[in-house]
Parts: sequence; structure tokens; C-alpha cells
Amino acid sequence: MQYTLEDLKNYKIAVLCGGTSNEREVSLNSGKCIYDALKSSSLNLDVILFDPKNEDLSKLKELGVNLVFNTLHGRFGEDGQIQGFLDVLGIKYTGCRVLQSALTLNKLFTKKIWLQSNVSTPKSISLKSHEILDSRETLDIDHIIAELGLPLFVKPNLEGSSIGISKVKDRDSLYKALEVAAKIDKDVIIEQYINGGEYSVPVLNGKALAAIQIIIDSKYEFYDYQSKYIDHSTRYECPANLTAEQTKQILALAEQAAKTIGINSWCRVDILSNDKGEFYALEVNTNPGMTEYSLFPMAAKHCGMSYQDLCLHVLLNAINDVELG
Repeated sequence: MQYTLEDLKNYKIAVLCGGTSNEREVSLNSGKCIYDALKSSSLNLDVILFDPKNEDLSKLKELGVNLVFNTLHGRFGEDGQIQGFLDVLGIKYTGCRVLQSALTLNKLFTKKIWLQSNVSTPKSISLKSHEILDSRETLDIDHIIAELGLPLFVKPNLEGSSIGISKVKDRDSLYKALEVAAKIDKDVIIEQYINGGEYSVPVLNGKALAAIQIIIDSKYEFYDYQSKYIDHSTRYECPANLTAEQTKQILALAEQAAKTIGINSWCRVDILSNDKGEFYALEVNTNPGMTEYSLFPMAAKHCGMSYQDLCLHVLLNAINDVELG
């Protein structure tokens, strides 16, 4: 049986946002936008905002909530924990199930799956935080540079929104960048620098909506937290200025990257291109940002879907259990 939008009237919906991760503020902004869109729907939906930092999650059952729009970001929100908790409570929710959530927040696991499935992704090396913090004298910096070249990127394995990421241009800066990432997470990724364009491709029900090119101000080294959320000088081209063939390639890569992980509802795939025009999948965001500046609503609008319709579609996916299909 396929449910329709009218069936959403039978649910008490909680928009989960905030939480305790480093991406709390972004999550709160997304949650408020989603809440406003759902409340203003002609369906007259029963919707509440719910912040797990301020309220015990077990209260969801007491409140009669039976459908969750999950817009928690980072740890606990995208790593499979909240998904498992909601499964135990028997509450339907948006986005990936436990396995896909855990895999995609873990950049190392994602890369391993992609490599085994011939999905192009930048070359990388991983280190344990204790190898960095406790063994500075024996850490083979020269081997890392020989393998990946310079510049390169250093990032914590489990963080999102570019938190803890450093672009390293010279040998002397590498250890400091490793130290920063190692103090955030127990696993650190050192990644090849891809010299070219930066793109993001929202994927809805297995179909890539549009490639969005991210054009940052020259004062930034890369698309970091400041350029994403604070300084609105970053420009976005939707659709990206690509040839028809390049567009076909980048959309296909995004769809393949999502499908390989087993994502059926929605996600956003970040992609890089080199100076030869070759594309590389960087990572997957399974709870895409939904603020007024976010990329998923931008791509949906390009395809003729309003912000409100997008929110309703994502909820409809949840009650139809598309992730289980």
C-alpha cells in the first residue's frame, strides 16, 4: 500500500533538531525552517519542534509522536544512534536506516565501499589519533607527502560541516593539522588534494536533481564552516556551468555513490573535479541541511519543487518506508 500526502494528517510529527553535536546551530536553523514549512501546509499537520539536548527522547512516545523529521546533524543524528533509538520505539523517521547512517558518517568506511565498487574517490591515508598524539617523533611525515603530495587535506573521520579540516600546503604545517584533527576524533583521514571545481549533488529517491557548483571567495582556502554558514560571500551555480557530457557524468557519479551505500530516500553527495575534468566523490550527507541557504532546497527549486513540497515529499518517503524497499 502506497500512502499519499493526505495520510500525513494521521501522524503527530516531531522535527528533531539541535542536539549536542558540533553542528547544533545548523541543525536548529534547518529544523525551524522545516517546522515553519510543515505548519503552513494546507494539510493542517500536527507538528512540534523537539530538541534532544533539552528534552529526553523517551518523551516522544509520551507526546504521541509517531513520525519524525530527523534534521539532527553529525554524531547521534547521522551516525545510526538516533535511527536505532527510533526503531526501538517503533517511530517512523526520515532518511537512512541505522546501517547506512553509520556507514556514511564514517568517511573511512564510505571510501572503502566506494573503492570496492569502482566509485572514484580521492586517494587517502588514515591514522589513529594515538599514532599522532603519542608518537610524533616516529610519525613518517615524508611518507605521507610522498604518497599524497602537497597540498593535501587533513580531516577528522566522523565530523561534518568541515569541522576540524585543514588544508596543508607545506611539510611544516602537516603535524599541526594532524594534531587538530586527532583531538576531535580517534580516526584521522589525510586526503589527496583535487585541484579543480567543487560541487554538491542532491539525490532524491535515487535520482540526482542537479549539480551545484560551489564558488568560494578567494580569501578562503576551501569550503569551510565559515564560508558555508557564516560569511554569505560563497556563490552557488545551480545548475553548474558544465557541458552536457560533464553534467551527465557528475549526476551519474552522485547516483552511483548513493546507490552503492544503499540510500533510497535522500542525500547530498559532495564531488570534486580535477583540472582534467574528472570527477571524484568526496562524501555523502544523509541529513542534508535545510536552511534558507542550503543546497538541497536550491536543487529542488531548480526541478520545480518548492521548499514545502520537498519537506512533504521527504515525510512521505518515511511513511512509505522507501529505505526498506
